[in-house]
Amino acid sequence: MAYHADRSIAGNIDDWLDQFEMFSIYEILPEILELWGANLETEVQSKKLPKSSREMTTALFLLRCVEIGINISELDLLTIGMVLDIWTEKNQMMVLNIARWLDRRSLINSNLRS
Repeated sequence: MAYHADRSIAGNIDDWLDQFEMFSIYEILPEILELWGANLETEVQSKKLPKSSREMTTALFLLRCVEIGINISELDLLTIGMVLDIWTEKNQMMVLNIARWLDRRSLINSNLRS
């Protein structure tokens, strides 16, 4: 590719590579690791919920399945991540429903007082 960009470069790849100095990878490894680490860092805060302090065990996983109505026979069709996503969505919906119920209740109470 370099030859197509600049015809003064040797056409044979071996001749072209011989133009460069040889160096030990261990000399530049610290710089490579530093650049690699900087590339992995992020300035954006994660949108994921904080991890539960509770370790996921088989029993806890099966409990989550029962809570969302998944049979053992259906587990062949789902991954662990899918089950946990469904469980999380169900809990978020439950929180929204409770909030709506509380809003309605406060609205009813305020109407009764007036």
